[in-house]
Amino acid sequence: MPRHCLRSVLPAVVLGAVALTASATTVPTSADTYYTSATPATTYGGSTTLAVNASSSTLLQINTGAVPAGVTGANIQRATLILFENQLNASGTFTASRATSSWTEPGTNYNNRPSADIASAVTFNSVQPQRFISIDVTSIVQYWFNNPGTNFGIQISSTGGDAVFDSKENALTGHVAMIDITLANTGATGATGATGAPGLNGAPGPQGATGAIGPVGPTGATGATGLTGATGAVGATGATGPIGAAGATGPIGPTGATGPIGPTGATGTAGATGAIGATGSTGVTYLGAYSDATSYGATNVVLFNNALYIHNNPVVSTGIAPTNTAYWTLLLPQGATGATGATGAASTVPGPSGPAGPQGATGATGTFSTAQSNQLTANTTKLQNFNGYTGSAGLTALNSVNPYASATVGDNCGNGSFFIGQIILTTYSNNYPFDMPADGRLLPINQYQALFALIGTTYGGNGVNNFAVPDMRAITPAGMIYSICTNGIFPTRP
Repeated sequence: MPRHCLRSVLPAVVLGAVALTASATTVPTSADTYYTSATPATTYGGSTTLAVNASSSTLLQINTGAVPAGVTGANIQRATLILFENQLNASGTFTASRATSSWTEPGTNYNNRPSADIASAVTFNSVQPQRFISIDVTSIVQYWFNNPGTNFGIQISSTGGDAVFDSKENALTGHVAMIDITLANTGATGATGATGAPGLNGAPGPQGATGAIGPVGPTGATGATGLTGATGAVGATGATGPIGAAGATGPIGPTGATGPIGPTGATGTAGATGAIGATGSTGVTYLGAYSDATSYGATNVVLFNNALYIHNNPVVSTGIAPTNTAYWTLLLPQGATGATGATGAASTVPGPSGPAGPQGATGATGTFSTAQSNQLTANTTKLQNFNGYTGSAGLTALNSVNPYASATVGDNCGNGSFFIGQIILTTYSNNYPFDMPADGRLLPINQYQALFALIGTTYGGNGVNNFAVPDMRAITPAGMIYSICTNGIFPTRP
């Protein structure tokens, strides 16, 4: 049906019914489109059909400029939205609601769709395709005229139904959507306009229900019998008319749903084994703390004076300290000394007694007066006849911090009969690595772990990576030296 046919037929019904009290205006859509979540970024402004289903909604823009100026919602008696249902895939309930934000026909898709006022929605049912559907949208149109600037069109949606409506781009049928607005009489009746040209015949509507049988009318008078006319000659068969021009190609239908994913193909053959990579360089070997008795080769790493050294010479060496750069390279230097920790709380237990001080020099011989000499002589005579009390035992001279061993001057810690931690007095400087001078020096814990287990930080050190030996230089006789055994027998604790 051409798109102006419905406009000339349907409004005539409304006008005929309210000609004395109202007027009617038919307003076609100025823009229409639909959007779908199945293709959220695609626009359908040029589509010849409008889809409405659970994932798709249709938008209709109504240009109310043809309505007379000054009309308000109170002047609108009825507003009817008319749609042509082209196809019905599933019956159900549909809703028409007021769009509440702007949109354009060529630019709207699911991602930028306008909002809608669900509270304003009106419902309608669809049960038969290829027919016009009338929907009462009076409340929506009245809202537009009571609130100027809010006409953003109408949104058609459904959660269970599935239908396809004609759009204004459908040139074959011309079933453009429109709203028929019935207005209350707002002024004097104008002059009757000229009769418009007859519209084209519309498609036959569905057959109406058979009406009730009317009463039998009276029998009419029998008319006079007319003369029998002569039989006319049979006319010749007309020539076959030419074949008409081929019609325009119909619009392309919507893309069908994507087919199911095919089965997974068979596993391909395994690829050839790759070539063996080149042999990597030899890694280093850590052998712990350096020892003069151990033989070291290339890539051996040792700990010496809290620093790591690597043996850089292919020639095996024994007894060559890491300070010799011809055989060793500094790998990781000793870290910086940490900040001094906070002073600990004072101990309530008295510390051990210090070593006995050196014997003082002999004092000068005193002199006596005559009276003192006489008194001394008298006292001496008396003492010769008196046995005094036995004195206490004198102090034994210090020769060791180890109560379980003793030493003789001249012995050394290397003869295998001394305990670790034993103090000895010798005439030579030291017998490294069997003993160390008892001069308060710091020793690394990791190289003297047995000695550290015995004396701890009694004489100093941080107890983390070093500790101190006792400092006995102040009480050492001239020409001799006190040493502390760093190797030997580990003493049994009491």
